Order: sequence, then structure tokens, then C-alpha cells
Amino acid sequence: MNKRPAFKRVKIFLTDVDGVLTDGGVFVGKGEEFKCFNVLDGMGMRLLQHLGVPVGWVSNRESAATTARAKELKVDYLWQKSLPKVAATFVWRLPGRVRYGRLGDVIH
Repeated sequence: MNKRPAFKRVKIFLTDVDGVLTDGGVFVGKGEEFKCFNVLDGMGMRLLQHLGVPVGWVSNRESAATTARAKELKVDYLWQKSLPKVAATFVWRLPGRVRYGRLGDVIH
């Protein structure tokens, strides 16, 4: 039995971080940064990975909080650079015409 019939054409799931996986707030104090991630989102991504769909996070800003959460969830790809987010797909060498799901709160 195929475990991923609803996702059989999706090769990767990409999502923005700030404002999508978080509540949009960033708390900074004494050199540390804190963000509020939703645990339900994390569970959903782990379920996608269990079905064989890799997960990638794309952000225009580097953040220790994002890195720590991505490591905790074993995110397959993490992009934290101030470049166009579409560049991540080239750096990760995703094949052309790859089908992917993308979730974001802004259009780039």
C-alpha cells in the first residue's frame, strides 16, 4: 500500500519561517533572540517527512532560534540568507519542473 497517495506528485514542501511557522514576533534581549513556533506545525512537517516528503524552510534572515527549531524537527533543507528565496531551490539543486508545496505570508 502506498503511504502517500495524496502527496505522490509533491517532491518537497517549502515554507517561509517568520509569520508562517511563528506568530511573527521576535523577542531580542542580551544577545539572544526568541521566537514562538507552533508545535502543531512541527507535527505536521514530521508527518510529511514520515510520508517521504522532504521539508525545507526558507528565510531572508539568519536566526539561532530558527536553526535550533529546524534541527529539533530534522528539517531537510534550511535557507537563511538575504537573497531571493527562490535562489534556495537552485542552491539545493532541486530538479527543474519539480513539484513542490510552498507556504508563505508574502510574495517575492
